[in-house]
Amino acid sequence: MGVSGHVILVGCGRLGGRVAKLLKEMDEDVIIIEKDAEAEFVEEIKTETGFPLLFGDAKDAGVLEEANVREAATIVFASNDFLANFEISLKAKEMNPRIRVVLRMFEQELAESFKKRFNIDSVFSVSALAAPPFAISALTKHVIINTFEIHGKLLIFSRFCVGENSGLLGKTIQELEKLNLSVIMHQGHCKELHLHPKPDLKIESGDLLLIMASSKVIEKIAEINEGR
Repeated sequence: MGVSGHVILVGCGRLGGRVAKLLKEMDEDVIIIEKDAEAEFVEEIKTETGFPLLFGDAKDAGVLEEANVREAATIVFASNDFLANFEISLKAKEMNPRIRVVLRMFEQELAESFKKRFNIDSVFSVSALAAPPFAISALTKHVIINTFEIHGKLLIFSRFCVGENSGLLGKTIQELEKLNLSVIMHQGHCKELHLHPKPDLKIESGDLLLIMASSKVIEKIAEINEGR
C-alpha cells in the first residue's frame, strides 16, 4: 500500500473500532490489521471509516510489509492478546526503529516497566484504558491527562513541558489562547502554581502548562513546543 506516515491499527474489536472512528475524526490515514474476517465489528468499521483492512496475522512479517510498516508513523495494538502484541511490537521496531508503539496490557505497574525496558512509547493498563487517550497516544508524545466529549466534540487535557528550543518561549498566555485553547494551569521553574494564569504572564523555559483544546489544536501546540 502506497501510504506513509500512517497509523497501523492491530485489532478490529470494540476498542479497535472506537479508536478507528476517533482517528477518522482526526483525519488520520489508518490501515487496520485483523486476524478474523468474520469479527463482529469488521463491516461496521469498514463502512464508517473507509479505512483499508488487511486480514491476516500481524506476527507475519509479510502482513506488516503489506501494511507498509517501514513507512508508518505508529502502530497501535487494540487486541487482547498481549504476548502476541508484544512480539509484533518488537518485530515492528526491528523493521522500523522510528515507529511509535502504543500497547495495552493488564497491570499498570507492569505496563510502566515494559514501557521503560523495551522502548515502547505508550503502554496502557486495561483498567486505565479508554479509547480517546489511546487514539491520541497514537499521534503524539506529549502527556494526555484526560479527555471528554461535549456535544460530540472531543476535548483533551494535555500537559506540556516548555524546553529551551520551544516556539512557545516568550509568548504570553493571552497570545497562546488566541489559538483556540484554554490554559488551565501554569507552573513556573520556581514551582509556583497558577490556576487560570493571568493573560500577560510570559512563558519561560522549564514551565509546565496544562492546556485544554481540540485534538488538532493540541497537535499544533505540540509542533510549536517542539520547535517545528
